[in-house]
Amino acid sequence: EALIHWWQHIQVALPARILVPLCGKSIDLLWLASRGYDVVGVELSPIASRDFFIENKLEAKQCAGPGDLISHRAEVGIKGSITIVEGDFFDLSPAHFGVFDGVYDRAALIAIPQENRANYANCITSLLAADARILLVTLDYDASAMDGPPFSVSPSAVGDLFGSTF
Repeated sequence: EALIHWWQHIQVALPARILVPLCGKSIDLLWLASRGYDVVGVELSPIASRDFFIENKLEAKQCAGPGDLISHRAEVGIKGSITIVEGDFFDLSPAHFGVFDGVYDRAALIAIPQENRANYANCITSLLAADARILLVTLDYDASAMDGPPFSVSPSAVGDLFGSTF
């Protein structure tokens, strides 16, 4: 998989906080946490958030706020942890969640329509430490053949969105 192959190349040193936007029930959260990272996923669906912890037999503690956001946190291994924040990704702010050392975007950008991508990229970059790294997995295909999601995001579109930061 992309995470296992490419993560070593982006060199996010421990201890570090990793943001996983639109995480769903991805087992990638477990992989990152098992390596000692403090992983924070963001998921709109409370069902996916709840089911992630149940399916992976993790006991999560629930915390409120800010606003409509709810967090569930579980320890993984000796040093790792997973927090899933339930709510709208665009409601995250560094004032409430601090900054992150890395991002793993497995399917978030390609789930967002083109008209909302700049807002997404701005939100991501506002949540990052100055030397943060990102592993971004996208799809680039003939968009006339399919009207996503997943949406096609070309390398030049990635450059336009993140080139000034990364």
